[in-house]
Amino acid sequence: MSAPSDEPDYTIDSNKESSIIKFRIDNDRLFLLSLMKLNSIVILEREDSFQLRPHEKWQELKKGRSFQSCSTCIHDPGENNKCPVYDIKIKNNTSISCSSYAFKLAQNEKGYKGGEYIKLDMEYNIDRLMEDVCQEWLL
Repeated sequence: MSAPSDEPDYTIDSNKESSIIKFRIDNDRLFLLSLMKLNSIVILEREDSFQLRPHEKWQELKKGRSFQSCSTCIHDPGENNKCPVYDIKIKNNTSISCSSYAFKLAQNEKGYKGGEYIKLDMEYNIDRLMEDVCQEWLL
């Protein structure tokens, strides 16, 4: 059962433009960054991972998505040719429109232990990260 619509949590002060929060669900990366912007979650990203942080691979994507395929995604479909994120069979190995596409880096290792983690909201401007993701997504 939900709360009545006149509940104070549902009201927005129309005099305060800053009270309006944009919550993005366009893709997984924007969704996570939106949650961070709302101070709902804290994300620590491994130092060898650039799934939310800037990396030259994201710049390559802006130039053309031709290398973006299921076989280059960190969510490797494996021998069963099934996407582990969406639990579906891969039909044509293209992930150009996939909202969970994440690139592999040579130094990424499964079972990573130790190392440094970066608290994103302390090291990066979340608005800027969201802007970068939006630009990548619109290509």
